[in-house]
Amino acid sequence: MGGEPRVCLVRRLERLAQSALRGGKRRREQEKALVEGLLHCVAHLKDRFPLEFAPVLEATRSFLEKDLQYLRGEASPEVLLEASG
Repeated sequence: MGGEPRVCLVRRLERLAQSALRGGKRRREQEKALVEGLLHCVAHLKDRFPLEFAPVLEATRSFLEKDLQYLRGEASPEVLLEASG
């Protein structure tokens, strides 16, 4: 019951992203599934959280969308680097 998660979500995303940039197809598919799930969660949170959280949720959604564009082959890795800078 409860407890801390075994894997930090941010660290997992970082590792998957690094692997995806190196060309790991399996990792890209794993990250794509994870990002799609996170986008669903962010949309749900947007409806549930107070309006004060809207800027944070929108920034999160924007970064995840850019990541998903790369994972789908619709954008180059440079788009991700521009988004994080």
